[in-house]
Amino acid sequence: MSIEPSTAGHDATSRERRLLDFAAGQSSIVYSIGNVERGKPFSYISKNVETLTGHKVEDFLRDAEFSRQFIHPDDVLTLDASMDQLVEKGSCTREFRFRRADGQYRWAREELQLTADAGGAGAEYMSCISDVTAEKEAQRQLQEAESERQRIVALLQEAVDSLPNAFCVVDDAERILVCNTAFAEPFDKSPDALIGTERREVLSQSIHRIRSFAGRPVQGSQEDLDFINEALSGSDSATAEVELENDSWVLVNSVANPSGGRVYLRTDITSQKRAETALRESEEQLRSILESQPMAVWMADVETGNIIYESPAAAELVGRAWSKDPQRDVR
Repeated sequence: MSIEPSTAGHDATSRERRLLDFAAGQSSIVYSIGNVERGKPFSYISKNVETLTGHKVEDFLRDAEFSRQFIHPDDVLTLDASMDQLVEKGSCTREFRFRRADGQYRWAREELQLTADAGGAGAEYMSCISDVTAEKEAQRQLQEAESERQRIVALLQEAVDSLPNAFCVVDDAERILVCNTAFAEPFDKSPDALIGTERREVLSQSIHRIRSFAGRPVQGSQEDLDFINEALSGSDSATAEVELENDSWVLVNSVANPSGGRVYLRTDITSQKRAETALRESEEQLRSILESQPMAVWMADVETGNIIYESPAAAELVGRAWSKDPQRDVR
């Protein structure tokens, strides 16, 4: 492989040319020797530059500005700044786009190193240039894929956050994969802060807020923790009413999924529980009034005919012992 030396300035030595010719012949990497001063052409450039760029070796060696005209306009200033770094530190790596003879832009990575005897004006450097277009394209595709993944995750998070009830999905190790704001708020954390946290850890940190679970008083002991964890994850599906220390109530549903994880839903049932309490208190008050006066009163289910209430005075009137739940057929 013949190499055309420059007719201006210092030529690469014969030994350097032979070594660089050999290296270039074994790879697609282009080797060159140039001057840090702008306006001086390459002393040497390997012939495989023609494969990389589509331009002749002679053109690079003859005209100092020849290669510059093919650099992408957005990369020119970066290349100029890199020469200052080369002089200051003795080496640098730069990436840029160049236009081939066929008009196609390619990405190149160039590693530059000042020669051992370089110094002051006219200092020379050696460089190796490789085509990294495929790598850049792979990076672009990876970035696009990551952007799309983040977009989908954001859409899913928005959808999950729009749910009125608390929602959480855990993996087979009970680590939280996704949850919404409604789920995270009682723990004074954001959904992102809970991702990766074990559900059992979240429970242990918040058990002091639980007054009762499935009708069982909770004191915050390890036994209470074990009971709740077993109730939530010991079967394919579970449901439990939970009373909290702030007098609110939630209904917790737990369902196993095929992958080994679980889905948890938490619904605020405070209004329902308060309505049930109010109804029960109203019924007790009505019973108290009816049972304290002498008038005989019966209440019956119009569909079944069963007596659903009989006052003490009514039982006495018909000559039988009074029962709070007579359930007598009067049809």
